[in-house]
Amino acid sequence: RVSQAILQEAGHGLTKEHLTLNFKKGSVIVESSIAPPDGVCHHAVHARLAGSASLGATVVDHVHQVDGIHAVAKGAICASDVRHHKAAGGLGNPAAAAADAAVSSRLGAFEARMQKELSDLRQQCERECQKVEEQVDSRCHDLEARLVGELDHSAQAQAKEISEVRKALAACPALLPALAPETV
Repeated sequence: RVSQAILQEAGHGLTKEHLTLNFKKGSVIVESSIAPPDGVCHHAVHARLAGSASLGATVVDHVHQVDGIHAVAKGAICASDVRHHKAAGGLGNPAAAAADAAVSSRLGAFEARMQKELSDLRQQCERECQKVEEQVDSRCHDLEARLVGELDHSAQAQAKEISEVRKALAACPALLPALAPETV
């Protein structure tokens, strides 16, 4: 289950064959290493995991799904101190190490900028949704007030017409016998 959680967060089509897990005693410590397949940049995998705010929660959710885990757990199941370390590639080659560091730095800056833009867009969407909701509420209120006004006006006009018919009938009592009984 832990491997499923890590692979879910890592994305990029990684499978269990790309992941190695190492469990340590104590409050269970999980170390994992990922060897991406050809065509998947390890920088992209690292950036995605490092930028994941939900990795710990995803691991915990998957562990909770293990049958019988609560019977053997001696406390709360939680993930704390989630760390992301990238394998140091090219240590024997200073140029490769420098290029690796530059790419990692640029990826980190890019991801931070994208996270900021995403946050800004979410806030803008929330503000726009709030404006639309307020406009809809205002239009519904206006429509309701207009309909109530029209119904009130119509009721007053009908009441006036009924009153005029009653006055006319009262003024001409001789007409009453001539009217059909169902109209009186």
